[in-house]
Formats: sequence, C-alpha cells, structure tokens
Amino acid sequence: MRRRYRQVKRNGKWELVEITVGLGGKPKSAEIMPDIDPYTSMVTGEIITSRSKHRQHLQEHGLQEIGNETENLFTAYDNLQDNLDQSRHETVVNQFKDMDHKDFKNVIKRSVRQARGY
Repeated sequence: MRRRYRQVKRNGKWELVEITVGLGGKPKSAEIMPDIDPYTSMVTGEIITSRSKHRQHLQEHGLQEIGNETENLFTAYDNLQDNLDQSRHETVVNQFKDMDHKDFKNVIKRSVRQARGY
C-alpha cells in the first residue's frame, strides 16, 4: 500500500506526517454538510430554514424523519391479529372507501392524537 506524507510545522519545526488515505487515494477528512434548503412545514405551514430549526420542529410536533428504512417500521403491524368479526371489518372498510381525502386525513390525525394522549 502506498503511503502519503504531508509537511507540517509543529513547535517551529517542520515534520513529515503520514496522511490516512481513504477510497480513491484521497485523504480522509471531515465531511461538511451544507445547510438544508428552506421548506414549508406540512404540519404548521411555517418556513423551516436550517437543520437546527428542522430538528426542533420535528421534536416539538412529535414527528420522525424517515428515509428508505420504512420496511422496519411496519414489521410490528405484520403480526397484529384482526379481532373484528367479518361484518364489522367490511363495514369499517366501506366507511373508509366512501371518505374523501380530507375526511380521511382528519380521521388519521384524530387517531394519532388519541394514541399519543393529546
């Protein structure tokens, strides 16, 4: 493996210091992430302009940021038993089918609030 060195001045003397090399032969260094682009919150409508405001907003409203790892989040629902009898199940399904999108969102919001104890 090829080694790389850099000259560094320490205590008034020049020294050779070995550089730790990452993939592609480039020196490893800290990655500085740029700030996020401003966006409008879907919950409150306010404009979020920085990562710190984004984290604070998520915490204040009990939200969780997810990416591509949603598969693990829903595994808990796979083992739930459906204790509703068939006719009640069909009634509930038909009620949801007849709702428009706005009513459906309101039902979900209400259910989440109840589950969180608001």
